[in-house]
Amino acid sequence: MNLLQTTLRTQLEAYAMTGHIGSGLQLLVNEKPVAVDPGRNITLLLPLNIGENTFTFRATDAAGNTATSVHILDRTEPPETPQGLFGLGEASYALLPAMLIIGVAATFALLRFGRPED
Repeated sequence: MNLLQTTLRTQLEAYAMTGHIGSGLQLLVNEKPVAVDPGRNITLLLPLNIGENTFTFRATDAAGNTATSVHILDRTEPPETPQGLFGLGEASYALLPAMLIIGVAATFALLRFGRPED
């Protein structure tokens, strides 16, 4: 029995894996059979919970020989996205009318009096 272990970190809610399995092999992931297409290709979509998600892959040939690999997918929380304008929070939306008034006043002043001389 071969044992290979890998750990990956992701923020995804699911992890897609594709591969090819040799003729005469059966593949189990966490003791559940994996569907194999006629070309011996596999496609898996592994749902992930927050924290460590362990997936044990076991391939068995017709003679009963097995190879096992363990893959740990560590799903972390995505970083919190800033809320409001410029990340200033919900109160920042109160700035919109003030910014609009300043923009209108500046445009009016430029149209009415022209650009200041350098």
